[in-house]
Amino acid sequence: FFLPIMRPDKVVWEEFSEFQAQLTFSGVENTIINSLRRTMMNEVPTLAIDLVSIEINTTIFHDEFISHRLGLIPLNSGKVDKFRFNRECECEERCEACSCIFSLDINVLEKEKLVFSTDLKNLSSEENLLGKSVVPIHNSGSEKSSFSEPILIAKLRNGQRLKLLAIAKKGIGKEHSKWSPVSIIRLENKPFFFLDLYKLEQKLNKKKKKELVEILPNLLQLDPIRETLSYKKRINDKDPYINNTSFNLIIKWLSNERIDSEEFIKIYSENNQILLKIETTGALSN
Repeated sequence: FFLPIMRPDKVVWEEFSEFQAQLTFSGVENTIINSLRRTMMNEVPTLAIDLVSIEINTTIFHDEFISHRLGLIPLNSGKVDKFRFNRECECEERCEACSCIFSLDINVLEKEKLVFSTDLKNLSSEENLLGKSVVPIHNSGSEKSSFSEPILIAKLRNGQRLKLLAIAKKGIGKEHSKWSPVSIIRLENKPFFFLDLYKLEQKLNKKKKKELVEILPNLLQLDPIRETLSYKKRINDKDPYINNTSFNLIIKWLSNERIDSEEFIKIYSENNQILLKIETTGALSN
């Protein structure tokens, strides 16, 4: 992907899950990583609802509002490469090779009803396995906390009805953001956190020092004779830095002890290390 003169010295996966990823690039210009960011946002094709034909709408919502909500529902695009762009297809209007049709017909007889993305019915034939694979995505969250919940389209009262056909097509984020496979993507210089142990241990007794070491056993150690805190290792023989996980643990512990963290923790950034954070819509699996 990178040209030889632009290839990064090192790429590290800081975090990787179904919906989130975090990478660190070393030895490469911000402009190159920004190009990668823009490509992921604008040039990666997915499937999304593009045309909506509303036959009956007695809800309080305008047709355009409902159409917009339908377009932003992420669809499973794992087989998007097998679909054709509608503008390049040989069909006159649409066909199974370039489109997928959904129907929605909700007539409320009870007091009220919530209409979710699960109410969309795929009208592809049973033989059309490609079309049947296109379904709304309901999973979201992170590696530590994931959940499945349908997306709310509208809330209907007694006597209201919503009937429509929705056509999903292949597209890219450059045409409309609904086709972008990422919801959030940003880059920044990677932050480093420096903990001034010398100043901190002046405020801690032996018991508190032991507690801190128990929280960060891989980072800190306590001299049993001198009763002083020290780092277990140093990075490049310079003052040691701590990662995000250790930083969060220290901040939480200092807060519980009612100690001002700004006095002992300094934040630095390395110009040659770029952090790229990505959160996807779930349309494309890893």
